[in-house]
Amino acid sequence: MLESMARLLNYKVLTKSKGQSKGQTQQVFIYLIAVIALGAVILFGYKAIHSLLSKGCAAEKAEFKASLEEMLENYNSFGSLHIETLKAPCSVTEICFVSAEVIGKNALPSTAPALIRDNTKEGVMFNIYLLTNNVVEPLTFSDYVKAPGNYTCIPAVGGVFKIKFEGLGAYTLVSSP
Repeated sequence: MLESMARLLNYKVLTKSKGQSKGQTQQVFIYLIAVIALGAVILFGYKAIHSLLSKGCAAEKAEFKASLEEMLENYNSFGSLHIETLKAPCSVTEICFVSAEVIGKNALPSTAPALIRDNTKEGVMFNIYLLTNNVVEPLTFSDYVKAPGNYTCIPAVGGVFKIKFEGLGAYTLVSSP
């Protein structure tokens, strides 16, 4: 009888340790699945946030473009003078203007960024450009733009552009105040 009790106890001890091993294995799989799920959430969350930020930046640029075009069109009355402050979209550091009348001509100074010079010379219909860390991005074309010396850039100070608009009748002279 003692012998059968010992075997029974031994059997229970063995089955108990096998049960713990099975439980530990299940726990490892649960942790592994949790880590994979957490990694997926972080990855997709990062992508979603990045997508939202880039869409937000595009929206800022679109709003900036619309405001600027409206000002150029509305402030061309001869003799009018307006100084406007526009919030720089995203991380734009400079805005450059090329006179509309020189599109298709080799009329820009060598100090102008190469893309702006080339686009102007080749007749590409852009005459307002945004600069971000020396990267040039064409913004729009406006028939109303006239720049001193046919080309001017205005730096953003404190995240805003201060732009002077002088009405010349058919054009709006754009410069730094």
